[in-house]
Amino acid sequence: MTEGRRRRALELGIALLAIAVAVVAAHGAGVGAPFHYDDKVEILLNPNMKGFGHWRELWIYNPFRFLLLCTFAVQYNLHGAEPGPFHVANLVIHGVNALLVAALARRLLDRLGPADLRGTPTTALGGLAAGLLFAVHPLGVEAVT
Repeated sequence: MTEGRRRRALELGIALLAIAVAVVAAHGAGVGAPFHYDDKVEILLNPNMKGFGHWRELWIYNPFRFLLLCTFAVQYNLHGAEPGPFHVANLVIHGVNALLVAALARRLLDRLGPADLRGTPTTALGGLAAGLLFAVHPLGVEAVT
């Protein structure tokens, strides 16, 4: 493994750990929260959640939220109407998205940042900062919990 690859792997590991800790610290308390807002209608009262064969009905029900409804259906059939596993899945999805934001920010800094900083650990820190900001920003609370 080359020095550059080792450095990238270390930076990725640090980013993964930092973002995971930030997401759990900021949103982990919501795991025990009950369903709220449209969760009651979309999950608990939606007859298409019961069983795995209702993909067409989910599409007809709301094509704009089809992927979301499919994830709800899978979770409902695995865990029932217990909100905890739904919230844990949201935490994982939010963490992955924060990691993707960090990676995107780093690439943008590497390509568009000051020429003397491109490819340096500074761009990795900038990307990590963007990912952490996304991970803990208060606007994400409702979507995550």
